[in-house]
Amino acid sequence: MLKYISDPKLRTNWSDFVVQDEFAVDFLVDTTQRSASENMIKLMLAQTRFSMFNDEGHIGYGAGKLTKEFGCTEQEAYSEWLKELRKKDKAFQSSLPLRSISQTQYDSLFSVFYHNGSWKRINGLEGVYDLEYAVLSENWNLVADIINNGIDDPDTRRLEARVLQLADYSTERTRDFMRNKGIARARRIYKAGNITDQSIVRQLEFAYYRQTGGFLPRMTELRKRELLLKVGRIVDTNTGTVSGGTGSNTSY
Repeated sequence: MLKYISDPKLRTNWSDFVVQDEFAVDFLVDTTQRSASENMIKLMLAQTRFSMFNDEGHIGYGAGKLTKEFGCTEQEAYSEWLKELRKKDKAFQSSLPLRSISQTQYDSLFSVFYHNGSWKRINGLEGVYDLEYAVLSENWNLVADIINNGIDDPDTRRLEARVLQLADYSTERTRDFMRNKGIARARRIYKAGNITDQSIVRQLEFAYYRQTGGFLPRMTELRKRELLLKVGRIVDTNTGTVSGGTGSNTSY
C-alpha cells in the first residue's frame, strides 16, 4: 500500500481555507470519550435519502426491513438508521489505536469506517493508500489529502476531508428536506402506476397515510377502506377527515 501521495497536484493547501471551528479541529480528548458529533450525524444522514417504501431495495434511510407491511415514516426511518449508526460508532471507537483525538478527526474517520467498513485504507487515484499509517503518524494533512482523493464515493470523501481540516459540516439536506422529498417521490411513483408488486403498492399507501394523515391521489375507495381497517383509523364519510391518527394532516 502507498504511504504517501506522490503527485503534488493531489495535495491540498488547507491553510487557504477558513476553519469553521478551531476548537473542534485542534482540541484533543481521550478517544474513549469521543463519539460521532451531532453535526457529523446530520451530514452523514444527508448523504442518503428517505423512502417510506421498498424503493428498488432501499427503505427508510437505508436501514430496516424491506418487507415491512406498513412501510415507515420519517421518524421511524431515522430511529432505525441512528440505532445502526450508534452500533458502528462503538465498533469504530474500539478499533482506534490513538489515545487522544479531536472531534473532527474522529468524525471524518468514523464516516470513512461507516461507509467502507474500515478506516485503515483508501482506494485512490494512485493506488491503495495506507490511511492507518498516516493516522498513526498523526500527519493529519496527509490523512485529509488521502481521504480527499478517495475514488470510492468521491463526493462523500471530499466532505470527510473538509470536516477533518475545516470543521465544515454544512449541508442543506435537513431531515425536513429529506422527508418532503420522500413524500413527493412517493406521490410521483404512485401516480405513475409502474409498481407491479402489490405488496409494495400497499406498503407505499400505508406509509404515506401514516406520514401525512392523507390518502395518495387516485386511490380507490376499496383501497382506502382496506387501509383504514388495517391501521385502525376512522374516517368520516361525509367530510373525509381522518381522526385517531399520528400523521401531521399536512397537505403535500
